[in-house]
Amino acid sequence: MPTASHLLPGGYKEYKLVVTGHSLGAGTAALLAILLRTSFPTLQCYSFSPPGGLLSKALADYSKDFVVSVVLGKDLVPRLSIPNMEDLKRRILKIVTNCNKPKYRILLQGCWYELFGGDPDDFPTEMDSRREEQLSQPLLGEESLVIRHSSSYQSLASDDSPAHTAAHLPLFPPGRILHITEDGPSRRSCFSQVRYRADWSSEMAFRGILISPRMLVDHMPDAVLRALNSLCSDSPFSLCPSSLNNNPHTSM
Repeated sequence: MPTASHLLPGGYKEYKLVVTGHSLGAGTAALLAILLRTSFPTLQCYSFSPPGGLLSKALADYSKDFVVSVVLGKDLVPRLSIPNMEDLKRRILKIVTNCNKPKYRILLQGCWYELFGGDPDDFPTEMDSRREEQLSQPLLGEESLVIRHSSSYQSLASDDSPAHTAAHLPLFPPGRILHITEDGPSRRSCFSQVRYRADWSSEMAFRGILISPRMLVDHMPDAVLRALNSLCSDSPFSLCPSSLNNNPHTSM
């Protein structure tokens, strides 16, 4: 990239190049950092709430030396990938097929939980008395799925089915991942102050989509900024990855 050198004019050689972004911009920033790494060996990238299906395992490992991804709570976007979506579809079909509650109740309870939260203990339960062959029958007039030999229905009873083998190359978020979560009990007063903790996490921890009222809220940049400000005010720390390379699971 011949024009990259113009980013740091000769009079500012002591300045270091930092690339950053949020969401899709975070993914773009990480890819740009990888492209510029050879021209700027001291480059650092801070990727806030990046998309999950971005880099191969080898490239994600390579980027750990200069990219830090910041993920808040149950954010959906860092967990988005084709294999994760296929797994979510399979799990939904399996639960709906095995549940003993009317489908309209499942839909209404799911919408209520997504918007307002609630107690998941009252969610649909498994039917113990149904025979295995009955569990493979289509729901809500979806006979076409069976006629077309849908793997989703044919393999509901077994998680070890070949149909569950990933047909797509697994992709991961970039760099080292700093996972910020709420510290303390999940249920608290509306007026209580939220406290956070941050841990270095493995990219394998994001190989599943979490259904939660926070899955979209935690992606918003103002929520990420609020959590970072809270962390910095409680216990100031540096996000520099080079000083923590020997301890990938450090809590902050």
